[in-house]
Amino acid sequence: RLLSSVALKKFGKKKVKKFISEDVIIVSPKDKITGVLQSFRAFHISRMPVVEDGELVGIITLHDIVTKLIQARERGTFGFILDEKRSLLDYPVEDIMNYPVVTCNINATVKEVIDKIVEYQISGIIVIDDQQKLAGIVTKRDLLEPLSGEKKDIEYPIIQINSKIKDLDRDELNRVISNFVRKYKETLGETSFYIYLRQHKETSRGEHLIYTRCRMFTAYGKFISKAEGWGVYNAVKNVLLNLERQINKKLSKERALPKNKKRKLMKYIEIESLT
Repeated sequence: RLLSSVALKKFGKKKVKKFISEDVIIVSPKDKITGVLQSFRAFHISRMPVVEDGELVGIITLHDIVTKLIQARERGTFGFILDEKRSLLDYPVEDIMNYPVVTCNINATVKEVIDKIVEYQISGIIVIDDQQKLAGIVTKRDLLEPLSGEKKDIEYPIIQINSKIKDLDRDELNRVISNFVRKYKETLGETSFYIYLRQHKETSRGEHLIYTRCRMFTAYGKFISKAEGWGVYNAVKNVLLNLERQINKKLSKERALPKNKKRKLMKYIEIESLT
């Protein structure tokens, strides 16, 4: 309902290419399910486009694996005969992938994409260019996150922290991110920053391995960064370093700044207190 109402407003007229994720993880039809599940876990995703010889031939989701393989074996309802002696993880992607794929053009509007999401009752759509090549993917989250930026009376920067880590110092993390964002206020304009932190079981020297993903929506474009580190401090440091490199690269490329005038990487003295 929220997406449908948004589609009718000014936000719905924007081009979806401003919100897509371009660093898409792909899989081939012959790859095994075990590799798909490993990618799902490693990259914290639930869907992957299936590409063969540069062409989009299908899509596979975690839901497909659960319903078409695992539950099908239990109920005996799948379209082909499952070999009881064969591991479910050994089946190729092409056996359970979905096709045709629901897609949208990179020049489509947000409204057009939302209409398809509602019509097909899906959570994400593959984005293709004018040559029918894979250009990226856009999900409900990609469209919902920047919505807060549509409010005129909101105070920037907008910072949202999503994590189930116990004893996470959210106030300090908020301060660190605010300082990072304000460094680029004049260049990037009003900014919305979303960060997700997940704690893994692995530990080293008493610190858990932390996976961090962030999305930064600005008037200058969208920046996405993923990183890991031992402890919250290192994970946040690494993800902000990646973000800063992306920002500097884009600024240098589009404004042709000399190397000696590129912005220096941020000083992480500001986040020492996260240790």
